[in-house]
Amino acid sequence: MNRSLLLASVALAASGAAVMTPAVAQAQTVAASTDGYADATAAYAAMSANRPADAVAPAARAVNASPDNLEWRLLLVDALIGSGDNATALSVLQPVAGSWDHRVQTRRAETARQTGDLTQAAEAYGLAAPLAPTAESRAYLSRARV
Repeated sequence: MNRSLLLASVALAASGAAVMTPAVAQAQTVAASTDGYADATAAYAAMSANRPADAVAPAARAVNASPDNLEWRLLLVDALIGSGDNATALSVLQPVAGSWDHRVQTRRAETARQTGDLTQAAEAYGLAAPLAPTAESRAYLSRARV
């Protein structure tokens, strides 16, 4: 272990502060990643079987168990959109509305447009365009009209 890191850890421990060891960090990461895993797996299976309505409840539980998991949040959004519930899909996207991820912004733009929130749709299309992975999709998003 690096001497300065060791000294810093000893100083933190002596002050009563909790010291995050690599083993503790790994255990917390594993525990966090398993929260909601079974529900997410069930939701993915329902989506693969073209049953988005059946995916909504398990995807929502997965997001509640691990709110920072963007993939599971997008899974829930896709299930809601597939079930025709654009308003709820848009609300599920709000915690990540500022994300620099084209998948978030394109879904946000489409659901906002579908629900009549044209201001949010225009903002999201504007954010999505430069983030899109291909020139064709960037051009499409740049020309999107609300």
